[in-house]
Amino acid sequence: MIKKVQIYWCFFALLLCLSFKTNAQELSRIERRAIAAQAITDLKDGVLVLRLKSKKNKITKIEELMASPRVSENEKNKLRRELERTIDERNRDNLSLTFAFDKNYKFSDIYYIYDTASVSLKNGQRSGIFLNKNLELDASISIPEGKFFVIRTGTTDNSVTTGVEALVIMDQNFKDLTRPFPYYVRVNSIGRLFTRIFNHRNLVKKDSNDIVLKLEKNLRKYLETAATY
Repeated sequence: MIKKVQIYWCFFALLLCLSFKTNAQELSRIERRAIAAQAITDLKDGVLVLRLKSKKNKITKIEELMASPRVSENEKNKLRRELERTIDERNRDNLSLTFAFDKNYKFSDIYYIYDTASVSLKNGQRSGIFLNKNLELDASISIPEGKFFVIRTGTTDNSVTTGVEALVIMDQNFKDLTRPFPYYVRVNSIGRLFTRIFNHRNLVKKDSNDIVLKLEKNLRKYLETAATY
């Protein structure tokens, strides 16, 4: 009899633990939804800062090699051409992306910085680090007080996703947002793969427009969804 009672209480304790676990998971899901709903509202009323790649490390390395007395003139000429290609590629890609945001992104105000200004922005600097539409530093540009979000190009966190190349939205502490917020848009797709193979010249412009349009659509759709929570 005692053994049966012990088995019963063990079984009851197991069910209780499973119940607590389920409730904790449900609470966590509700919390995530609440956080995401607040974030989409904050973004709609706030600011999105697009962080552009400066390629500073590569440029600095090339310039250091060019300044070295151990490098021949022939090598310096090659390095000079490589430097020009790097800067041209950076500018082309960044201008394509900022043009796409100017044209297609209406969800919130949008501002631009180079990745070299990340620390300053994170530390609270709201002026003197932003770029105009020509990607020139413009001291007259500042972001208003209040919440802001940062969007970057890069890889998603592979502990949460499969680590895909994407445009990724972060909070003002530079931490990736999480689901159910639509915090990233994949860079690669089957359609863009065909463009890459058969129409490479229009790849950058097409990619940028498609991706920003998808971002805009996802944000607006989630704003409507969050309103029903």
